[in-house]
Amino acid sequence: MTVQTSDDVLKCVEDLVDAAKQKAVNGVDITVNKVFKFTSKLVIDFDNSRRKNPELIEVPLTFTDEQDPFNSYWDLEAGPYMVGYGQKVNVPLDCVGVILPRSTLMAGGVYLASALWDSGYSGYGRGLFLVTNPHGIRLYNKARIGQIILLKTAKKLATGYAGTYQNEKKR
Repeated sequence: MTVQTSDDVLKCVEDLVDAAKQKAVNGVDITVNKVFKFTSKLVIDFDNSRRKNPELIEVPLTFTDEQDPFNSYWDLEAGPYMVGYGQKVNVPLDCVGVILPRSTLMAGGVYLASALWDSGYSGYGRGLFLVTNPHGIRLYNKARIGQIILLKTAKKLATGYAGTYQNEKKR
């Protein structure tokens, strides 16, 4: 597998806030769109016959600036959250995607976890946002929290991902 250039990744990402600011050396920065809290447990099994995703409730912005949405923010306490991304990603049939946290998050005691984005996946996606800093985080609306990279696979697939999260809507 080889890492694709940021120019190649840019072609696969929609709804950018500012392409020049979001373009990184080897990928594209992904922004936060919504924040959610877990209100029930996950049920998971081998064949997905009993799978049940946890219920989520949206965390409202702590402060809303009607004039400039970039000034709006969430003050989050330590704990686990789910974040919805602001960009739609279209993974080519000859690549897989990975979203990694921006290093500033980890330096501040916050981690963004992401699963592998399969070949052919298209959607907005979401990630586990784990605040371990006991003082929390002030997370501004549309903050760049992760970076998507694309890895070229050995062979292009005839058909790609067709699972539950295909065409995931913006949250």
